[in-house]
Amino acid sequence: MWVAGMSFDYALGFLLIMCGVTIGASLPYFIGSLFYNKIQGWLERYPRKASVIRLAGEGEAYDQF
Repeated sequence: MWVAGMSFDYALGFLLIMCGVTIGASLPYFIGSLFYNKIQGWLERYPRKASVIRLAGEGEAYDQF
């Protein structure tokens, strides 16, 4: 972010950073919602791998770290 601000001036760098952050946060959400049924089928087919994914999602942020 600092490099974008230095390279493209403050206002344009801010706009580029905000666009990048928005796309970077929403793109995985939309991909996950598109393939939700396929992901659920994969988790049912491979319960051992699914248990690792579920374990990673449990607990607080400190526990996940």
